[in-house]
Amino acid sequence: SGSNYVVSAGTYGFNSQTTTLTVKAAANTADSTYTCAITSDEWLVTNQLTNVILNIFAVELVDRTVATGIDQSLTCTISGLSQDTPVTWIDPDNNEISNSDTNNYVIDQGTYVFGSKSSTLVIKQSKLENLPSSSIFKCKLKSARYPTYAPDVVKEMTLTLVGLGVQPVNKEVLIATDATISCIVTGITRQLDAVVWRKDGSDIISVSGSNYVVSAGTYGSNTQTTTLTVKAAANTADSTYTCAITWQEVGKETIVNLNVFSVLFEDTSVTTATDQTITCSLSGLSQNTPVTWIGTDDNEISDLTLPTLVLSHLMSIRRQTRQLW
Repeated sequence: SGSNYVVSAGTYGFNSQTTTLTVKAAANTADSTYTCAITSDEWLVTNQLTNVILNIFAVELVDRTVATGIDQSLTCTISGLSQDTPVTWIDPDNNEISNSDTNNYVIDQGTYVFGSKSSTLVIKQSKLENLPSSSIFKCKLKSARYPTYAPDVVKEMTLTLVGLGVQPVNKEVLIATDATISCIVTGITRQLDAVVWRKDGSDIISVSGSNYVVSAGTYGSNTQTTTLTVKAAANTADSTYTCAITWQEVGKETIVNLNVFSVLFEDTSVTTATDQTITCSLSGLSQNTPVTWIGTDDNEISDLTLPTLVLSHLMSIRRQTRQLW
């Protein structure tokens, strides 16, 4: 297959001549033996033969997305080696990483076993926090069996760094009603590994599973929202919950507040002979809240004067509008 090979007879000089065979990538898929045959009229040699061995090996270094919260490891895997070969790691600034730079990195050359080895680079958490969000690392090696003629083999990968964010969504709801609180997790590239909701330090499900429903949520667009539904029977007082998540061995948690308030609005009997007042009383609110009144026709009643500093709201109903009630 001529397209897979290029033969060069070479140029004579200083009593020597080097002939080469270039094997294209498509044909270079397995260890191979080639025969070089030369003819020299000067030496009366015809088809003098020698075998030339071409051994190949594979290097794997894959792109990764990792969290910056803990130390992270990169692995350069080499297979098909005829003998052990040292690996050099190169940082995003294109500098070789030194074994002595233990504040930022730890290099493990790995063990050569049956033609294979895996070299590991551990990047310290403090270093990760100072790297660009997209950083290129490389592993470099050359065959130790034929070092004179072996080219450097460089494999690179892109390390994408993400910082985990956990944002609470607090709520204030009517007492003794079902309520759903949530926390939004950002900076992830796949589904969370674990989600736990706690109250007073204990897993919600172990406290009273029938009163709570936990949803880990669904991952999408680098975010995931996990929710906790508190059933009415357990929603009787202001409460604090902890949302704890785990992703790529990094754990984070946040506090989510669920506040409750009460509304007192009772049936009453009145005479139509005078103006009458209906009172809606709210208690337990964390701040002033407007109240909307709805008539018997399900329309909002306008022109109300709402107090700004108290939480008891009064409405006077004139005799001419009594048909609303």
